[in-house]
Amino acid sequence: MTFDQTAYRKRWQYDRDRGVIRTVPAGPVKTHIVGLLDAGLTYGAIADLSGVELSTIHRIRKSHRTSVRIARAVLAVRADQVHTRPSHTGFVPNVGARRRISALLALGWTHIHISEAAGLPPRRSGAIMHQRGTWIARDTHDRIITAYDALSMRPGPSAITRRRAAEARYAPPLAWDDDRLDDPTATPEHGWNATPNQQFTTNERRAQVRYLTERGHTAAEIAERLGVTTRTVVRARARTAA
Repeated sequence: MTFDQTAYRKRWQYDRDRGVIRTVPAGPVKTHIVGLLDAGLTYGAIADLSGVELSTIHRIRKSHRTSVRIARAVLAVRADQVHTRPSHTGFVPNVGARRRISALLALGWTHIHISEAAGLPPRRSGAIMHQRGTWIARDTHDRIITAYDALSMRPGPSAITRRRAAEARYAPPLAWDDDRLDDPTATPEHGWNATPNQQFTTNERRAQVRYLTERGHTAAEIAERLGVTTRTVVRARARTAA
């Protein structure tokens, strides 16, 4: 037995005599891991977020007990953290990237425009929309966010792209809560589903203006995004406040 093993055994016996718990049942940790996997995370992502070795994450699935430290680390992992972890390597779910691309298509931005704004090869955004699987490289995901932030506040130049997106029922940026674009359970705002040749009623237009105003957009930004004049936005705001 090595010195380290002897020291560990003595420490373990000392803690046991004092009633200090060093291990806990692995059941709750297993259940949490399964939940994270069902939410779209991989074993690697769980290991990355928890700071626990990948081999240990796999071993927990077959264990009856695990250390308190490991249990706390794994149970602290949330599915939404996969998009905010410091590492820009690895993979993340592609749902957010696809939603952003779809929304930009709905505004009339082509895949060439989107890919260029993202700093990706031409039409790469089109490949993302149709690739198999549910994962995307973290760097690519972040680049799509950059393109979305740059283009989502103004209409694109292609009427054909806009029409095709409407026929495909792609929801525009206005339909989404930006904070939930990466949430697999999120859905477009009620009543904002795109339809071909959609004409908004006065009340719907006012609701659009109110929605964007609440999110901090200026009258000029809203006018550009909705394809109306700034004066129209100002009037809509006044009537909504009345």
